[in-house]
Amino acid sequence: MGSELGGDVRRTFRKRITSLTVEDLRQLFDWSLPGPRVYGLREKDRFYLAADVLLETSEGTVRTRLRTPGIREALAKGQLIRCLQAWITIPGNDDRRNWRRLRSEVFKRHGRHCKRCGSESNLHIDHIKPWRDFPELRYTVSNLQVLCRICHQLKGKGTELRNEHK
Repeated sequence: MGSELGGDVRRTFRKRITSLTVEDLRQLFDWSLPGPRVYGLREKDRFYLAADVLLETSEGTVRTRLRTPGIREALAKGQLIRCLQAWITIPGNDDRRNWRRLRSEVFKRHGRHCKRCGSESNLHIDHIKPWRDFPELRYTVSNLQVLCRICHQLKGKGTELRNEHK
């Protein structure tokens, strides 16, 4: 699945799975089992998971969305009760090429300074609307902005920029 396009160029592969059990999730991380190969994964593939799950926490059962590191941690702690649905993504070379081109375009349009604080160091390109929620806007220049590392982290946490950062 990450189909070959000639040479070493592969397209990004995404698959939504609604019938994945907790054990299936566990097997996706164990290359000695057939789990990864069922979904077209190869050992050298870098892949990402996102899953809507039910977790057992100290506050009780919670429904949440986890990404690869969170899934690994919940599996290790035995907190995962049920997987409601999951998405597997295998990024291809086309993503890296598109992203390099877009990054350059965003810097040309907006300049090489943070939109929030004006900093010119540690610059990131940020999706205004998160691409996990708006995948159709992932490569849309109008949905991208330049932020420094600190402002990007604050935005990710939903924190407003304070004056002392400026």
